[in-house]
Amino acid sequence: MAGPVNDSRRDARIPGSRPRIWILIASGMTLVLFGLLAYHVDETLHVGKELTAAYLGGEALKDLIMERQQELSLTALLLVATRNEEWLSRHHRVERNLLASVSAAIAQPRPGYDVAALTDVHEAVQGLSRVETDAFQLAAQGNVSAGLELLSGGAYQIWSERFTTSAETFIDSFLGYLRAEMEGHRVHEFRSLGVAVAIVAICVGMWLYLARRIRQWADAFSREADARTQLEVELAQAQKMEAVGRLASGIAHDFSNLLTAIRGYTTLAREQLAPEHPARMALSRVEDAADQADDVTRGLLTFGRKGAAERKPVDLVRLLKDGAAGLRRFLPGTVRLRLETGPDPSVWVFGDPGQLQQVLLNLAVNARDAMPDGGELTVSLEAPEGAGVVVVRVSDTGLGMEAEVLRRAQEPFFTTKDPGDGTGLGLSLVHGIVASHSGSIHIDSRPGSGTSVSLRLPVTETPPEAEEEAPAKEAQTRGSGTIFLAEGHAYVRDILATALEDTGFSVTPVRTCPEFRALQQQRESAADLIVLDADLPGGCGVTCLEAIRQRGYSGPAIVLTYDLTPEMERRLGADVMVLRKPVRIGDLRRLAVALTGPGRRKGPVA
Repeated sequence: MAGPVNDSRRDARIPGSRPRIWILIASGMTLVLFGLLAYHVDETLHVGKELTAAYLGGEALKDLIMERQQELSLTALLLVATRNEEWLSRHHRVERNLLASVSAAIAQPRPGYDVAALTDVHEAVQGLSRVETDAFQLAAQGNVSAGLELLSGGAYQIWSERFTTSAETFIDSFLGYLRAEMEGHRVHEFRSLGVAVAIVAICVGMWLYLARRIRQWADAFSREADARTQLEVELAQAQKMEAVGRLASGIAHDFSNLLTAIRGYTTLAREQLAPEHPARMALSRVEDAADQADDVTRGLLTFGRKGAAERKPVDLVRLLKDGAAGLRRFLPGTVRLRLETGPDPSVWVFGDPGQLQQVLLNLAVNARDAMPDGGELTVSLEAPEGAGVVVVRVSDTGLGMEAEVLRRAQEPFFTTKDPGDGTGLGLSLVHGIVASHSGSIHIDSRPGSGTSVSLRLPVTETPPEAEEEAPAKEAQTRGSGTIFLAEGHAYVRDILATALEDTGFSVTPVRTCPEFRALQQQRESAADLIVLDADLPGGCGVTCLEAIRQRGYSGPAIVLTYDLTPEMERRLGADVMVLRKPVRIGDLRRLAVALTGPGRRKGPVA
């Protein structure tokens, strides 16, 4: 009996492999962004190095030009004054180096170089060199004074000023260029810093978002794991309840056979006694007890989901009175039971008495558990005139329920009891049974004020009263003919055979399906009626009946079953009658006589 499972928790779902994908994407983007940042920083450093090298190179060229010019002037004076050849060699060497440096700067100028100024510097050096050459020649001829006058004369001064002016123009221009480049580089560095901050911010934001998402995924995974654990617990509980249901169904099946024997032997014993015999009353009580046990059996079948509901007019007043007698036996002495059925002697509803008794039992069990220290359980019935409904109310003076517990009280598997003390199926089964009877349920409860469960069921018309002297009429029922009886339970087989033989039939009983097949192969045998259990040892009784039909038997048949399934109903023909177990032998007698009476065709067994 697999109960429904609450699937509301399954809204918390795991997003599959998305965390790994997002981590890979974030890692890849982080590497790309930091790669761009590293490239940007490297370019910035490279530009900085170039500007630094250019600045240093410009300063070196400036120093070189000025130092070489001063050195040329000094060596020229010393050479003219001393006429020493060593100064001449040094002078020529400095001059060559200066002209080579300026020529190289003119030939391959760097960014920011003023080539025109460098050209003027080069020409000025050459002009100074010509004047110095003339002075050297005069000094070599012994005219030192004339040579010194040339070096201090106007021509020499003009070339010197031109050299100085051109050199300063070049240096100022280059330094201005370097200052502009350094300013631009500074702006570029600020921009690079902004880009770096942006990249870091993007990466940090991305990882913070990813961390939040991972936390959400972890929470979802935790909720899914909790929900899965809860579902596994509920599945285990459902499987346990299914096993209990199967066990209950098996017990109900065996118990129905015993009830058939008990009720059958009791009826036969009562028929043997005179109407005034005092034992007849006791035997009638045994039959009533068997009827109540039959209701318990059907309740077990309903619990096991194995028995179809037997809908018929049910007197709620009598059902509550009979149920109250049973409730008093299992309620503790500290719980008082009060029954209020109202002024009407009977109130009829159309339903299954076993299921309705199960509703009463489940509500009483919940009320008992809610009053651990004792209290009062009240079962009342109200039938408002003209309302078309009857209200059955089960109230207790127990602990009551909180609003959240009350809201979830009818959910399958929800229970506030300790593990092992409750299944959480009581109120959900009550709700299902009441709904199947076209009724409704309302629960009113407050902490400390007890609980009241109200069931509203539609009423039906009062059925015709049952015949009071059915046993006397049963004694007058007589029949004749041959009946093949197939029943696996020994007690049931014996009582049914005895009851049919006492009615006037010739009964051939068998125990198993193979025995029944062997019996139907005896061509000299003939049956007016076949009575067989649907659940025979060694095979299905319905299958055996179908085999007999195929061999030519066209007579009536009675199938005994405790559960008429839709599949079985489809397989049975229109001339096959069904009696539910536990079987009342009076019903079997009347049905057998009706099926084998005058005008019925006798069917051969091939």
